[in-house]
Amino acid sequence: MSDPGTIWRRVGGFFHQFRARPREADAGNPRSAGPVADAAARSGPAGSADRRPGNGGDVTATAIAAPVGLRPVGETVRVPWWRRRQLRHAQQRDLARRVVDLAAAMREHFERQDRRAAELTQTLERIGGVLEQLAASQDGNGQRIGEVVGQTERLGQHVASISDTLGRVPEAMVQQAEALRGLGKRLEITQETDVQLMHSLQSFGRAVDTLGSSGTAQVEALRRLAEAQRGQHDAVAALVREQSRRLMVVVAAACVVALAGVAALVIALVGRGGWG
Repeated sequence: MSDPGTIWRRVGGFFHQFRARPREADAGNPRSAGPVADAAARSGPAGSADRRPGNGGDVTATAIAAPVGLRPVGETVRVPWWRRRQLRHAQQRDLARRVVDLAAAMREHFERQDRRAAELTQTLERIGGVLEQLAASQDGNGQRIGEVVGQTERLGQHVASISDTLGRVPEAMVQQAEALRGLGKRLEITQETDVQLMHSLQSFGRAVDTLGSSGTAQVEALRRLAEAQRGQHDAVAALVREQSRRLMVVVAAACVVALAGVAALVIALVGRGGWG
């Protein structure tokens, strides 16, 4: 963020520069092209965009003073009126550009000031909320202190009852010892039961393994039986096909013999009819 003093120093320097600038363009002094030359020097290569035709910069560029080596020494050159007008326009454009830059800088400065003011307002609001919370916590602390006093009184009563209870602890310890001895006996019985259960589970596991082995053998026997049945089925199918072929051959031979007999009978009948 820029310092506000820098902004106002820039504003003062800007107006001081334009109040102190000598108006030599109207007097015909060629040095009146100083703002144009300053603008060209500031713009550099980027200032070539103002020299496009129709932008007013093509004539302004030619209004810059000639090289020093070509000027007559000790002689005042009068600038024509149209160049004076162009120089005034260049000064006005330079002034407008500076005013726009100044306005943009002031607007940015004011926006930063607004943001700072908003942040300060939020900070103050947060501080107010914190102070309110502190006040509420102080009230709560007072109430808690009262509660602590009441609890202390009740704690004294509890201490008295606890001391009375501690006097009864030895009798309770004897009863707990007897209960622990009974619990130990029960644990021993439970351990024996667990051992028996473990043996039973081991026997069950061995039976399951045996059953798995017998199941595997049964599966293998069933697989072999299925393969044998499949082989028998293939053999029966091959036998049926062979018998079917033989039957077809016999039927074909019978048909041929029958046809030959019929043909012989027909020939015999035809021969008898011819002889008769």
